[in-house]
Amino acid sequence: MTDSIRAMLLEDHGYKVDVMEFVDLAHSPKNLMLRCVKTHTKAMRNAPAIRALMEKYNFEQTLYNLLNS
Repeated sequence: MTDSIRAMLLEDHGYKVDVMEFVDLAHSPKNLMLRCVKTHTKAMRNAPAIRALMEKYNFEQTLYNLLNS
């Protein structure tokens, strides 16, 4: 879930995001890479969904806090 939220945050801040598996899951559980390209200005479309997930599952997302401070 955290990688999905990171991707959503980056999209909100003007990046086109691809989430890719770069090491087979059999070799490493931490195998996702976020590939981002700056495309446009901030949109903030995902912000309500991100806040709802953080409230529902009671966790803090560091990148969310850094970008919104």
